[in-house]
Amino acid sequence: MRINPEDPAIILKVEIFGEIETRIIDMALDTGSTYSIIPWNIAEGLGYGPAVSRRKITLITASSVEEAPLIVVRAIKALGMEARNVDVVCHDLPLVSCN
Repeated sequence: MRINPEDPAIILKVEIFGEIETRIIDMALDTGSTYSIIPWNIAEGLGYGPAVSRRKITLITASSVEEAPLIVVRAIKALGMEARNVDVVCHDLPLVSCN
């Protein structure tokens, strides 16, 4: 993998294993993040129910403080490594462009 130091973010292809299907999505690498974050529509498309999750976390964004559901996904695979039963936050983030 090549990293362009001029890009505003490092984008990885990440495979997320769901309850009903598996998807490969682009995700930003954030070495300081506590959790991985996926959009609501991806979580729902994979068969997870973020709206009914009893687990919530507080996110501090640039403009507000928000509560977001925390779900457990079967597995996440990136850069040849796989993690199982991963806590993932469901939240819609703004798009990042690397052009």
